[in-house]
Amino acid sequence: MAEERHLYTVLSNLKSSREETKGALQATTVSLIHDHNKGRITDILQSGLLHSLVGLIRCTTDADILYIALQLLSVLTHGSDEMRLEIARMKIVSVLLPLLTPPQEK
Repeated sequence: MAEERHLYTVLSNLKSSREETKGALQATTVSLIHDHNKGRITDILQSGLLHSLVGLIRCTTDADILYIALQLLSVLTHGSDEMRLEIARMKIVSVLLPLLTPPQEK
C-alpha cells in the first residue's frame, strides 16, 4: 500500500522528476504483480490513483513512462473479477474515449 501512496504523491506533484515518476510506477507495478491481492487492486481502481494514472497516460510524451504506465494499467485490469474490470472499463473509457473521437465540425 505504501507504493500506491507514493505513486499518488508523485503523480499529484507536477514537479516530480522523470526518474521519480518511472520509479514509482515500476515499484507499484512490481508490488501488485507479486501481491495478487484483489482487494488492494479494487481499492486502487476506486481511488483517485486510477484517474491520475490515466491522466498521465493521456499527457505524457515520454515513451518509457507511457510504457510503464500502460503496464500498470494492464496489471490493474487483468483478471476475472468482473466488478474490478467493470470499474476500470468505465473509468478508462470515460477518460480516453474523447481522445479517440475526432472533433466534430460545427
